[in-house]
Amino acid sequence: MYKVIVLLIIFLISAIPLSGAVYLNEVLIDPQQSIELINTATGEADISKWYLDDSGGATFFSVPEHTSIPSNACIVFTSDFNLNKSSSDTVRLFDSTAAPTENGFTLIDSFSYKAGAGPGLSYARLPDGDGTWSTSSASIGKRNDNNTSCLAEPTSAPTIILTQTPTQPDNILLSEIMIRPQGDEHEWVELYNNNDHSVTLIDWYIDDVSNSGASPKKFSANLASYQYKIIELSSDIFNNTEDSARLLNGAQNEIDSTEYGDLRAYGSFGRQNIVGSFCTMNPTKESVNTDCLPNVSSALSPPTKVPTPSFIPSPTARPILPTVHTSTVSKTFKGSILGTANSAPSKVFEFNSWPDIVKALTFFGFVASLLSAGSILLKLK
Repeated sequence: MYKVIVLLIIFLISAIPLSGAVYLNEVLIDPQQSIELINTATGEADISKWYLDDSGGATFFSVPEHTSIPSNACIVFTSDFNLNKSSSDTVRLFDSTAAPTENGFTLIDSFSYKAGAGPGLSYARLPDGDGTWSTSSASIGKRNDNNTSCLAEPTSAPTIILTQTPTQPDNILLSEIMIRPQGDEHEWVELYNNNDHSVTLIDWYIDDVSNSGASPKKFSANLASYQYKIIELSSDIFNNTEDSARLLNGAQNEIDSTEYGDLRAYGSFGRQNIVGSFCTMNPTKESVNTDCLPNVSSALSPPTKVPTPSFIPSPTARPILPTVHTSTVSKTFKGSILGTANSAPSKVFEFNSWPDIVKALTFFGFVASLLSAGSILLKLK
């Protein structure tokens, strides 16, 4: 009974398509880039939706669906893998868990080199599958030890030649647009990578209104996860009045866009938050956007500037008057004035302003004159 169970387990294991025994076996860089994979397991290996990539970037090669390698056989992929010819690079093989640009990918095998082997030469493992790497004449599709074919038989297409289709990153957003810069500054566009991983944008575009206006501006950039990136434009493309700002990927498909009205002065047009609506605001390069400017939708008013006076009057140009308080100032006068008895009620004079003070002084001067005249008359008598 024990032997039957063991044999059953062995049978079940052998019936499961294997993938862990698939390795890079040969790499040809020049003149036509080709990568050979070999399956050293005893069972067929399904490599559907696996990935081949160089040392990084936004593009990679995807293995077509329904692709498998028979036991002890090889398969060859020929495409533009972006492998460097004159400088160092790395060839990497990933399974179908996740793409190289995503989190959680599984690296199956890799090979790094300092420079290309040269035209017609390749890097190959000897013995096949598990040997050390060495340089030799290219033997793509053949065993490295005896130069016999390692391709599965029968086969009508021993070499799969596919055109590499770049995978375009997503969740890249327009964050802020400088439409009317100051002085000699150029327009710029701020992007935001709303991903938990870094991305590389290769030959993307900034454009204004679709099918009109200026020609799209091509750019390439690396964006860290959840970070901003400024794209400086070599020449202006946005109108100061109504226009659009659009972000296009490498295939010139629109990824994000916004429209704006008349922008009358220096300022930017940005999102209130990561996915919010756009409004005018103070520029904030590569940082969190500020709040929208008050009472402004898509137009900015020039800042208010107080002019410096060309003439400042001298402090002595006019007399300095004493401060007059707004509270009532009272003063009581007692005594005989023009025969008025001492018992008469006191007269209260209230001075609330300079005209009142002048009137009071005039009155006192008049009374003094009368007293002087009366004194003279008494002496004459």
